[in-house]
Amino acid sequence: MKNLFRLLIPLFLMFFLCIHPGLAVPAAATVSVNTVADEFVAGENCSLREAIYSVSHSNYTYGCSLSGSGDVTIEVPNGEFYLTRTSSEDDLGEVGDLDILTSLTIN
Repeated sequence: MKNLFRLLIPLFLMFFLCIHPGLAVPAAATVSVNTVADEFVAGENCSLREAIYSVSHSNYTYGCSLSGSGDVTIEVPNGEFYLTRTSSEDDLGEVGDLDILTSLTIN
């Protein structure tokens, strides 16, 4: 009987630790890029520029949508990405460089 308790106590602790809500893995939010084009227009496509802008400004109206919640990951397809929207620096990310204004992961 003593050996049974020695076995059950660790199993109970493992079970409790696995279901305890404070120890759950954080949920992830994802924005999926579906074009390699450097665009910034309302439409069906979600470019890398639009995804970064959407996440940085919490504004998902440029063809990008957020699924899930928690830390944001931008998923990009294979390919070469050329920044073609040139102009003077605007600090908004619509043209020129990509302005990342919040914490995010690009995968």
